[in-house]
Amino acid sequence: ANSNSLALVAASNQFVDRADTASLSITSDITIEFWVRFTSLPSSGNGMGLVYKADTTIGSSYKVYLQNDGGTYNIYLAIDNGVTSEDLPKSPGALSTATWYHWAVTWDASAHLMELFVGGSSVGTSNGALTAIADRNNRFGIGQYRSGSNSMFLNGLIDEVRVWNDLRTAAEINNNKAIELVGNEAGLVGYWQFDGDLLE
Repeated sequence: ANSNSLALVAASNQFVDRADTASLSITSDITIEFWVRFTSLPSSGNGMGLVYKADTTIGSSYKVYLQNDGGTYNIYLAIDNGVTSEDLPKSPGALSTATWYHWAVTWDASAHLMELFVGGSSVGTSNGALTAIADRNNRFGIGQYRSGSNSMFLNGLIDEVRVWNDLRTAAEINNNKAIELVGNEAGLVGYWQFDGDLLE
């Protein structure tokens, strides 16, 4: 992670978001990656939002969040195809505060398969049923989970948020996780370095 990052306080309901763009309206293969460091971790039955394209009124497209499922932490990729939705979990392993983690989540639409990478290495997959993401005019944001009136906020730091409209390979994720990108790489449709920039 870089020396600059986005610091968010859950108790203050802090997050950042922006209006929808065509580039972020991904309906098929997707990769979402970022660095995160927690100030605190969610208690059992609770979670923290990380990256989302969702709205309180018109529903979701995709979102990534952390959930404490009875003492086991799972990273979920939630996919909504406009008719139904599914939340695909995978555990990143033990977590602690004040530690930087690099996580990447990929979703293979044709195989309806989510894969989680921790520190550039795959820790496994989660199989679903959906094969498309709804193209809704909802907002894109960082640090919150939106589902109707329910919101869960990140308590910690997040950096180098990247959204791709393709499936990144393990080598691509691992080789690029610790460097800043130029910003015009093929497949890169959203990139926030938090080196003084803001979401609009």
